[in-house]
Amino acid sequence: MKYFIMLGLFISSLSAFAQTQTAVTSNGKKVLLKDDNTWHYVENSKQNSYYSKCNLGANFKESSGNEKLRKQVALENNCKTSDIIFIHMNEGPNHGIYTLCVEGNFMKYKKIKNSFIRVDKNKRN
Repeated sequence: MKYFIMLGLFISSLSAFAQTQTAVTSNGKKVLLKDDNTWHYVENSKQNSYYSKCNLGANFKESSGNEKLRKQVALENNCKTSDIIFIHMNEGPNHGIYTLCVEGNFMKYKKIKNSFIRVDKNKRN
């Protein structure tokens, strides 16, 4: 029994020595700092890479968005709804303007009554 306790303490102490830390650079990218004084960029998910492609800072908070528009944009751009980030929206009862980041590309949509129309000039192929 004493052997297992000592082995457990030894293994838990090893993990304390081999720790890494994460940091955020001034431009919002996450970096993994290793204990051997090396580092590399960390991409936790696709959406994090979209944040950096759209130049959104680490403290960016996504707008709640319009789920009907999110579904329409996903269909039009052949992507998942989770690949769409609402950057800014100005919405009224029958109108609205929406700025989105879709898979790392900026897009603008306009709402007229119950329809959404893409209004930016740089349409994706």
